[in-house]
Amino acid sequence: MGNMRNQLKARSPVVVVLGHIDAGKTTLLDYIRKTKVAQTEPGEITQSIGAYEIEIKGERITFIDTPGHQAFSRMRQRGAQVADLAILVVAADEGVKDQTIEVIKLLQQIKLPYIVAINKIDKSQANVEKTKSQLLKHGVMLEKYGGDVSWQEISAKTGKGIEELLDLIILASQMLDLKYNPDALPSGVIIEVEKTSRRGIEATAILKDGVLKPNLYIKTPTASGKIKLLENFLRKKVDLLVPSAPTLILGFKYPPQVGERFTTSIEPPSEKMETKKEIVISTKPAKFNLILKAKDFGSLEALEQIIRASFPDAKILKKGIGNISEEDVELASQFKAVIIGFKTKIERIAQQLQIQKKVDIITSEIIYKLIESLEKHLKPEPKVVAEFDVLKVFRVEKNKQIIGGKVNSGELKVGQECEILREGKTIGQGKVLNLQSERKDVLVVKQGELAGVKIEANVTIIPKDRLIFKRLE
Repeated sequence: MGNMRNQLKARSPVVVVLGHIDAGKTTLLDYIRKTKVAQTEPGEITQSIGAYEIEIKGERITFIDTPGHQAFSRMRQRGAQVADLAILVVAADEGVKDQTIEVIKLLQQIKLPYIVAINKIDKSQANVEKTKSQLLKHGVMLEKYGGDVSWQEISAKTGKGIEELLDLIILASQMLDLKYNPDALPSGVIIEVEKTSRRGIEATAILKDGVLKPNLYIKTPTASGKIKLLENFLRKKVDLLVPSAPTLILGFKYPPQVGERFTTSIEPPSEKMETKKEIVISTKPAKFNLILKAKDFGSLEALEQIIRASFPDAKILKKGIGNISEEDVELASQFKAVIIGFKTKIERIAQQLQIQKKVDIITSEIIYKLIESLEKHLKPEPKVVAEFDVLKVFRVEKNKQIIGGKVNSGELKVGQECEILREGKTIGQGKVLNLQSERKDVLVVKQGELAGVKIEANVTIIPKDRLIFKRLE
């Protein structure tokens, strides 16, 4: 056992940043990234793969870029298996919020070591002492307050305290005594998956053990393949990677699932790998059908979650990663489905087929804009079927009036409801109770004709008002 221990080598920590929305997680990571990542190649960091390494005082730290990284919700459910250490970011101007409490409970439950970063100390309304008191109330036992949880006051905006925070991370990782076996077959965790037309399936992974090289066979519970190409977090080709390096792996035959562990072997896996089909069609009737496509699995997971929460009556016929294809449009045409594309594009042939088949496709880089567009699509604006210009008011009694005027467009009918406009603005609603044309009761008055109208309204109508009658198509 002693000899085995001597063979082990130290590995750098994998750190995840957690906290309430707007606590400053993204700003903190952006500051670290701009000042500490590949300083000789600053122009390339914009192409990073969602995880990156920094180097400080000869020590390396791997950060998982969780702000906006939808895949991490799944990883949290699996016990944050990829991270060795967490940073809990709490804003000094807002203190402990609901999401902060959820994160604290999670960290305590899975027993993941963490450091507290009290952010936004540059703000005038910052109250560090109150924030620390709130943390203590929720079981975060800070150092110097009877506990052993390290903490640091920082400003992610100005950079104050960030060097000290990084020093705490290095100290914590040294105490964790993180090791890997260079002779072990490489293994790790899939943190993101994309599918491109040019390169196929790209799996972003964090290596946890062994030395990863091309030409090894790779396997997860749902997918397998042979590593054709390895790239580091700057998307530069490399011949080998050691833990805890983030890496981009090309070679999977089918997309693995986010959060899965991967293993490798010199020989191909003996058993056949079965993959889940993308199409899930149910015979149960649905109010409307959807096809979901996204750039990567993390985005797809987030899209599906918000769609299911916002539109519980929707039936998802198919979900997958990559561009919107001809096959997607054919399926949408067959089942009268709407295609939703999140951070993805429509292939040229699919665009031509979309026009031919009259298929509705909604795409956006912003998830909430997708939801807004879908809501508008599913609840279309009512069509204006008639307009009536008020020329005279004959009688007013409580909430009923008798008015005279001209049908400007469409047909006016008894029982129709309307919006009442004054100087172009809606001021109330009404309903036609009776119609007269040439002093005779009628059911319909056509465009261009004069009419007397008995109307029930919640406002008093005056001459020059306009009544707009609409109907849902």
